[in-house]
Amino acid sequence: MMKSEKHFISTPKTAIVVNVGNASTAKNYWLVLHGYGQLAENFQSHFQNFDSQKNYFVIPNALNHFYLKSGKGDVGASWMTKYEREKDILDNNAYLNKVFHQFIKPYLTNERCFYVLGFSQGAATLIRWLAMEDIKVDKIILWGSVFPPDMENERYIHSLKNFQWMYFIGSQDEFISNEEKEKQKHFFESHQFSIQWIEYEGKHNFNANVLQRYF
Repeated sequence: MMKSEKHFISTPKTAIVVNVGNASTAKNYWLVLHGYGQLAENFQSHFQNFDSQKNYFVIPNALNHFYLKSGKGDVGASWMTKYEREKDILDNNAYLNKVFHQFIKPYLTNERCFYVLGFSQGAATLIRWLAMEDIKVDKIILWGSVFPPDMENERYIHSLKNFQWMYFIGSQDEFISNEEKEKQKHFFESHQFSIQWIEYEGKHNFNANVLQRYF
């Protein structure tokens, strides 16, 4: 039998980043990560009703695309799968670093706020990035997600607990049971995170109207 070897190489990839709002006048700068099977160019529609002079949203598209059904039709994107997941995490972190330094960091001052928001799979991607990189944010907003188990060690928790957190969850979220909600609450409370828990009427979806009540 012939010997086979598996190798990893880095190769350039063109990524899509969608911006909403006015970067030069904004007071609030947002990095937003969409969920599994979604696209940035569709997810950006949630933020069209925010004040464009005060808010600037940067929405990177996940790097891995696929057909949502039967190999044809609508296309979605994924931040990672179980296959070579560690490599995807490192690629995502490098990608988000580039997005941050190109689209957000040049505008940040002491008078401006930087918020990060992740929906579903995007929230776990966001947490991994912030846990592994030295990025200062004013608030972390998780939506319809759970804290990734691979980040549940003291090294990462110690740095992440210093942020201000908000956790939004639908009362009928079909992917996160009531038992899992209580588990998440216990995790954040037991590790003394500064977190605001918001449960609203809804399923596993992002609701910009709910977000606007707080920003």
